[in-house]
Amino acid sequence: MNTKPLFFHIVLNGQISPNWTRWFDGLTVSEAPSGLLNLEGTLADQSALMGVLYQAANLGLEIVRLECVQQPTSMAKGEPSHVPDQTQFPEKTI
Repeated sequence: MNTKPLFFHIVLNGQISPNWTRWFDGLTVSEAPSGLLNLEGTLADQSALMGVLYQAANLGLEIVRLECVQQPTSMAKGEPSHVPDQTQFPEKTI
């Protein structure tokens, strides 16, 4: 069992009011013009991840992609993270 916090990149289909971004406490939330919602950040464990996914479901957002990485590439290079557009994800992947 992994006890180290992991960095997650979650892509959701849908848009939300900026007031609702607080539901994803601790994650960076940004919107792409294509309508995809990008969440990135470190979560303590799988239970915390499930909480985020539960909140997304409560807001009617569809999961398009979920990635877990040890260290985000953009942070390792000191670059800002990238918000994907719809053309990068032609199919649903989980």
